[in-house]
Amino acid sequence: MIGGSTGLLTSEVSDPSYFSTAASALADDSTSGGGGATAKYVRVNVTADAPLLFWGLLSLGQSRKTSIAAVAVAGISPPLCTACSIEPFAIAALSVDDTVDFGYTVGAKYSLGFQCTGNPAPAALAGTTQRIPYLIIDRYNTSSTFDESQQLYRIGAQGLLPGTVSTLACVTVSGAEIAWATAQPPACNTNSVPGAVTSSICGIASRFDTATPTACANVTDVDTLSSAYQPDSDLTDIGRLRHLHRRRTSRGHGPDCGCAGSRRSDDRARIPAVPGGPQSGRRERVRHGCEWAIRRALHRRGGPFEAGTIRRRLRADFRPREGGTASMRLRRGGSVLEVAMFVPILFTLLVGMVQIGKITYVYYTLRKTMYTMARYVAVQQGVNFCDAADATIVAAKNFAVSGTNTEDASIPVLPNLTTDMISISIERQDATTGALGECECSVTGCDESAGGRAPDFIVVSIPDGYSVIPRIPFLTLDAIPLRPQVRVPFGGT
Repeated sequence: MIGGSTGLLTSEVSDPSYFSTAASALADDSTSGGGGATAKYVRVNVTADAPLLFWGLLSLGQSRKTSIAAVAVAGISPPLCTACSIEPFAIAALSVDDTVDFGYTVGAKYSLGFQCTGNPAPAALAGTTQRIPYLIIDRYNTSSTFDESQQLYRIGAQGLLPGTVSTLACVTVSGAEIAWATAQPPACNTNSVPGAVTSSICGIASRFDTATPTACANVTDVDTLSSAYQPDSDLTDIGRLRHLHRRRTSRGHGPDCGCAGSRRSDDRARIPAVPGGPQSGRRERVRHGCEWAIRRALHRRGGPFEAGTIRRRLRADFRPREGGTASMRLRRGGSVLEVAMFVPILFTLLVGMVQIGKITYVYYTLRKTMYTMARYVAVQQGVNFCDAADATIVAAKNFAVSGTNTEDASIPVLPNLTTDMISISIERQDATTGALGECECSVTGCDESAGGRAPDFIVVSIPDGYSVIPRIPFLTLDAIPLRPQVRVPFGGT
């Protein structure tokens, strides 16, 4: 237990130290570098005793313990400055003084209506607090193969479209934005919205129902676009979820099985206490809540050798058999023969253990390399997974093989490991079944250069395997192909 003692082993947690910068918190000195309003990072030091097993047999480990230490640093994470794959809707704050909720009430419902000018202003929908006007931020991609109505539909269905141009795929905090050119605020008395707004709302509607509204006929090839998006499988009202979250746990599902009033005479593990002295009889536990009665005979002896004395008659006839006892020389010869037969087996086992450790180390190195490479690619922007010669993918493979992102590295991490052995594939999760499958390079797949959506997962593997030959004397073994595989979520664009 951290901060406690078991008699032999102790642990201690020092008071937290506060720092104003991450560099000072990670420094080796133990002095605190800040406090109060300037503190942004905290450091905690833990020292403890670790038990020694085999070293306790030697003079160096007579105390049967050794001291270890651990340090943890935590701090305020940096602010989110860029957001990608979001809906490009600009909504004004109800209160600029509220920097948390911006004047909105958590749990309240509002009517989201497109901005219009003049009077009469449209009324809010029934059951909502008020009407909130919005504008669509301009993210029209003139170089895309999709026209304007299709881009607006896809943005409404999935958020900002991924691409190699970050200004079109993301929104930067405090950046200057303009409204969509064809989605300018109309007059309120016209009782209509621009067609660009309708296209975007049609995309949002695909998140709730597979049926295409009649008003979405202005979207080019809307039937094909709608088939690429599946509605959300859980359309439960948010207010209902909040109500269920506040409900108490039903009886029988809590840590005490719903028996808050049950009484226990044993420890928290519910293990009945065993009598300390010799006794016989019956132990009875009455049911209190979740504890059921147990009735059975118990008996315990006071010690392991109190049942009686063991007596065995020993032979008193030690006369040698015919031929007499074996000479000391013959005994020594038999011992040498046994050692000679056992040493090769022992040597082979020892070498085999070393080779198993070597293979385990190589596999761990490969898997660690695959994981580092996958994490690197998963956070990059503008990666074209459908092009094997993509600069980011080539650099990631070179880094995985040699530790540098160039092709002129002469010393690989592992012998005979080349970039051609490493494969990067992309997967997407089926919205209906939840199963993972390979994402094809197409418009409806993961070809982002053609306007496809980004993949959900990246898989880095060595399909043909990395061959390792165990070298054990007196044995000829085949090569063992190591095929590590790593799957990480894709968070880039």
